[in-house]
Amino acid sequence: MPDEKKKTAPSEKDYILFDVLFKLATAYANYNGKKMFFELLNLIRMKMEFKLNGENGFATYSLAGALFAYSGISFSLSKKFIDKANYYARINGIEEIYNTGYDETIYKCLSGDWKSFTKINEKLLEHKLKNGELIYTIYQIGWALYIIICRGEYDYAEYLIKRGNEISENYDFDYGTLYMLSFKSDLELSRRNLYKAVSYFTESCELAEKLGLNSWILGLAGKRAKAYILLNDLSSAKESLDKAEEALKKEDSLTPMLLSYFTAYKLLYFIRQYEKGTAESLPENKISILDQEVKKNIKAAVKVAAKVAEIKPEVERYIGYYYYITKNYSKSLNFFNKSIEYAKHLESLPELGRSYLEMGKILNQLNLSYRNNNAEYYFSEAQKIFKKLSLSWDVSELNRVKGFPEEKLNYII
Repeated sequence: MPDEKKKTAPSEKDYILFDVLFKLATAYANYNGKKMFFELLNLIRMKMEFKLNGENGFATYSLAGALFAYSGISFSLSKKFIDKANYYARINGIEEIYNTGYDETIYKCLSGDWKSFTKINEKLLEHKLKNGELIYTIYQIGWALYIIICRGEYDYAEYLIKRGNEISENYDFDYGTLYMLSFKSDLELSRRNLYKAVSYFTESCELAEKLGLNSWILGLAGKRAKAYILLNDLSSAKESLDKAEEALKKEDSLTPMLLSYFTAYKLLYFIRQYEKGTAESLPENKISILDQEVKKNIKAAVKVAAKVAEIKPEVERYIGYYYYITKNYSKSLNFFNKSIEYAKHLESLPELGRSYLEMGKILNQLNLSYRNNNAEYYFSEAQKIFKKLSLSWDVSELNRVKGFPEEKLNYII
C-alpha cells in the first residue's frame, strides 16, 4: 500500500470504474461465491490505492467487512474492517447516518453477534432510497430480517416485510419482491404455520426460477423440505430436497449462507429416515446406509453452521436427537445443551424454546436430570417461550409430549 500522504483522490472516471466493477463482482453473488470474493477483493485493493473521503472510506472498509463474513473466510478480519469503517464514519462526522448498514448487519447475522443489533437504521435506509440504491435498501431490510425472525420479533418482522414490499412495488423491483416473499415464508415457518409456509416457499421457488436465480431455489426448497418434515410428510420433503439437489448441481461455488438451509434440513431428513427405518426394522444393510448418510450430513452441517449462526442451534439439536436414537445418551444431552446455550447467546427465542422441549422430552423418556434440572424444568422454560410468542403449534407439541395426545406429529421439532 502506498504511503497515505502520497495517495491522490479518485477522479470521476475512477468512481465510474469502481461502480462498474462493483456491479460486475456482485453479479456473481448468487452462483459463484469464489469469483465474487476475488473480484470484490481486487476492487477493494484498487480503491485503497487512493485517498478516500469519509463516505467512500466508510463504504470501502464496510464492503471488505461484509466480504470476509459472507464468504465464510474470516469473522475476525470482517470485524476489523467493520471497525475501520465505523472509524471513518466517526472522524468524518457521518456516523449518525452510516451505522448498522447491511454490510455490518451481514457480519452480525452470520457471526452470531445478534445482541448488538436492535433495529435497522431508518436514516440510512431513506438516504440510500433517495439515491436510488434499491439493492442496498432491500439488503438492509433483508439481512435484518434474518435476525429479527429468528429472535421471534414477529411484529417488527411484519413491519419490515411490508416496508420491503412497498419499496419493491413502487420501483417495480422483482428481486426485492422475491426477497420479501422468502421472508414471509420464513416468518410462517418460524411460527409453525406449516401449510402457509409450504405455499409461500413454493411461490418463492417459482418466482426465483422466473428470475433465473437458481441458487435461491437451493435454500427455498430446503426450507420447504423442513416444513414437510415437520408435517411428517417425508415423501414431499424428499421431492423438495431433490429439487434443491438439482439446483446445487448447476452451481460452481456457493457461500456458506447459500448452502446453509439445504445442508441443515437434508441432515434432518436423513435423521428422520434413519429413525423410521429402525422403527420399521429395515434390513441391517439399509439401516447402515442411512446411518452413513446421517454421519456424512452431520459433518457437512457442522462445517456450514460454523459460518452461519442462524442454523447452529437447530443443527446441534438434530445431532443431539441422532445420538439419542442411537442410544449414545451422554453425547445426546451434550448436544442438546449446546443447542440451548447457543440459542441463548443469539437470543433466538423460538429455537431456544424448541431445544428446551427436546431436552425435556429426552430427560422425561430416560427418567434423568441434567445438571440438577429435570424434564419438568425444561418443559416449563419451553412453555414460557411458546406462550410469549403465541406459538400454538409448539404448545400442542409440548402438551402431546407431556402426555396429552392430540394430533400425531413428528418426533423432533
